[in-house]
Amino acid sequence: MRKKIVNVLLSVAIATSMMFAVTACGKVTLEEWTTSKEAVTTIETMNESYASQGMSAAFEADGDVLSMVLTLEDTIEVSEETQAAMGQMLDSQSSVFEAMRDQLIKETGNENVVLRIVYMNGDGSEIYTHEF
Repeated sequence: MRKKIVNVLLSVAIATSMMFAVTACGKVTLEEWTTSKEAVTTIETMNESYASQGMSAAFEADGDVLSMVLTLEDTIEVSEETQAAMGQMLDSQSSVFEAMRDQLIKETGNENVVLRIVYMNGDGSEIYTHEF
């Protein structure tokens, strides 16, 4: 299971690194961004890719926070080791996620934007959250 989580983390970093390649015309709120053509297309593409891994993705906006919520179909047992591995993997990809956050800041004009990555279990419990 740990290998699956690591593979999922890597694929998330790669897939999402492409989602901010297109700059919106004019400033938008995070909520407006989540319904933009770029965001919808990104989520559709991610969900097509993640379906074979038993996972789905969604964007959620709440004020200054844009969450990318990744939900496993199955429920896994979450250990401290698993959470530590996820934290290390996300930290190792921090430049990718920080670049995404910076692009969101540019597109929205909101200097307070936080990009939150949330992993959820199939039973609705939170596995891990990391903010950039």
